[in-house]
Amino acid sequence: MATIEKYITNSGVERSGIAVAVAQGAFSTEEIIVMCKDKRLKDAFLGEGYKNKLSKDKWNKDYVDELTCAAVAESFNRDYLLYLDEVSKYVREKEKKGSITWWQVAIGVAVVAIVIGVIVWKVYNSGQ
Repeated sequence: MATIEKYITNSGVERSGIAVAVAQGAFSTEEIIVMCKDKRLKDAFLGEGYKNKLSKDKWNKDYVDELTCAAVAESFNRDYLLYLDEVSKYVREKEKKGSITWWQVAIGVAVVAIVIGVIVWKVYNSGQ
């Protein structure tokens, strides 16, 4: 279980640090809920809720970055942190699904090599 202790200093709560950690997936949703009950964190909350939510079709890496910056200037509370968590998880999963892995490239190269090999073999054998 992650801890918020490293984000609480003598000068207060490092809101931006917590927001970055949430955006990177350092905390589970359950951990965010628990840490939002901590009085020290509650005292650092800005605003209530997060009113600038976008529809899911507009969620991307840039939006996660924008949300992360909002922790310092405009919003930092339970609703905001849970929304940031939801958006960042969605974007990370979307990126993971869209990325090509090394084994997919290897399979593609193998298929192309087999096709070229079959074509060369047929051309060579048809000439005899």
